[in-house]
Amino acid sequence: MSHVIEHVEDPRGLLYEAKRIGRYVFVEVPLEFHVRTPRDFRWTDLGHINMYNPKLIRQLIQSTCLQVVYQRQVCPSHAVMTAYGNRAIANCKWAIKQGLLTLLPPVATRLFTYHSCLLARSS
Repeated sequence: MSHVIEHVEDPRGLLYEAKRIGRYVFVEVPLEFHVRTPRDFRWTDLGHINMYNPKLIRQLIQSTCLQVVYQRQVCPSHAVMTAYGNRAIANCKWAIKQGLLTLLPPVATRLFTYHSCLLARSS
């Protein structure tokens, strides 16, 4: 489930169903719960109704009796970040985000939006 969990009203129910039909479950979500997250919820065209940080998404998956085998935080792809707007600014932003994630992952995920990729299996 790549970029699905943040859109559904019952993410735990969806994970239970994924666990029921498969031995392994792959989940990728944007990590939008950080210091820059607005205090009050505001609907956007993206339709994200759930927000996560690395710990919250891991605990959600584990709460459905799935065992996390692997978890990794990644920077959105360079191609995606440079596809819109000023290419030079996008290149700088991507380099800063990627560098911070490499050097200080816990700090990086508290400041910027990244993606968390998790592989889990039925226990």
